[in-house]
Amino acid sequence: HDLIHFKTTKSIFAASNAMVTSHGPFSFREILDANAKAPPPPKPDTVVATNVIKLAVRVYQPPPQEPCNAILVFLHGGGAHSAAGYHHIGQGLSKEYGIAVYMPDMCGHGASGGPRGDAPSTEQVFQDVSTILSYARTNKAHITHVPLFLGGHSSGGGLVVNYSTWSKRQASVSGYLLLAPQLGPLSKTARPEQKDL
Repeated sequence: HDLIHFKTTKSIFAASNAMVTSHGPFSFREILDANAKAPPPPKPDTVVATNVIKLAVRVYQPPPQEPCNAILVFLHGGGAHSAAGYHHIGQGLSKEYGIAVYMPDMCGHGASGGPRGDAPSTEQVFQDVSTILSYARTNKAHITHVPLFLGGHSSGGGLVVNYSTWSKRQASVSGYLLLAPQLGPLSKTARPEQKDL
């Protein structure tokens, strides 16, 4: 396999059959150790959805003395929630890059209301995303002029793609961030050897 190098400010990663960092082979131990040392995620704000379900949203603001450069609403993957290992994204982007990060627990997940694991309807889930985007845009008066991005991990990334095609989507979204998106079995994006999708 050919190696593809990605240079970051902290290390160099090589993508092939195994990940290699500047410290040697990639290990999930680094992530687990970082989780153990990291401060806990912030307490969530409460946002009321159009169907009156209370949605929990964890907010990571840039340091008060730093300008806010952008807003990112980031959606978790299926069966997860905003405090399930995503807080490194919120903390890193807010502290290192001045990005206000809003991480909601979708309906039925984490600290949000609703039957566990339930998505009431496609329309309601899209409305929930719009409600959270509106909250992120208007939550702090000093960040109403910066670009607003919508991102997601795994099935949250798939939700972002589907939301982007919704006729009633927020027009104020400047762009999309997909982190290992799960696009579904009809997308034909799975590896040929992966048969469990």
